[in-house]
Amino acid sequence: TQPTSLRSDVAAWLRSGLAERSKQPVDMPAWVARWTLPVSSLDTTRCVLLETELTTGDDGRPLGAKTASRYRIVAKTFLADAVTVGHLASNPWPTKKRRRSATKVKHAVDVRTLPTPADARAALDRVVTHQPGSRGIHVLLSLVYFAGLRPSEARGRYVEDLALPEQGWGLARIHRAYTGIGKAWGDDHELEGDTKTGVNRDVPLHPHLVEVLREYIGDRVNGPVVRTTKGNPPSLSNMLRSWRRARGSNPRWSTYDLRHAAATTWLAAGVPIGEVARRLGHSPEVLLSTYAGVLLGDIETSNARIEQTLAT
Repeated sequence: TQPTSLRSDVAAWLRSGLAERSKQPVDMPAWVARWTLPVSSLDTTRCVLLETELTTGDDGRPLGAKTASRYRIVAKTFLADAVTVGHLASNPWPTKKRRRSATKVKHAVDVRTLPTPADARAALDRVVTHQPGSRGIHVLLSLVYFAGLRPSEARGRYVEDLALPEQGWGLARIHRAYTGIGKAWGDDHELEGDTKTGVNRDVPLHPHLVEVLREYIGDRVNGPVVRTTKGNPPSLSNMLRSWRRARGSNPRWSTYDLRHAAATTWLAAGVPIGEVARRLGHSPEVLLSTYAGVLLGDIETSNARIEQTLAT
């Protein structure tokens, strides 16, 4: 098989580094066999050491949070692929329970700065231009707004993940995402991994979104929903550029604000907190701390509902 771009990059880096230490040609396969471990020998203990090495710089200091996260994503994706092709029986990467710091403050979303439903739909309509790729970007951003997906989850959608009836609500199975770690770290399939929180879920699709998807997908029955002419998922930067052009005079709206707007719309419509959290892939606790503004913004309505219930 032809080497992937990742293998080519690693091989080129090793040759360059070794050339500085030796004037003799280096037998790459023999060198790799001597200085690396077989994939089958990886266990949780070794992966703990690997994580420590990956997140520590040459000077012994911890790497930056984003750099360390990128390295972890690459390692975890590699191990997941090793399980898929049968080199490992299970993924040995250590799972850690997240501990919440008592002093950590969760910044709630300022719901007053988010686009209204009318603003969001108008901006989404403006995404479509004469550019051939704009329709695909429009589909991805529509998935973010109408289904509340993360941008990385929208990019990772496959046709076979979707149930799109001719009328009414559809359904999307969310179990993969395309990360934004950069092409230098692997081919497209190597950038594919779990969702941000590792939570798989089924998300209902609004009838308007179903229409958008059916029109764009056409007769296709499998494969990625949106791809560029070169076969790659549209980059997050391209999505952001298209959104910046379409959002008009509201420069504070980010692509992620479309997801926030979806969540606040559902909450304002009276969708139960647990269901909103499930659709977003959050825990109810995270949902409450993130969108407290919309929950506190309708006190009179809440009081009326309590009074009506107690009176029955």
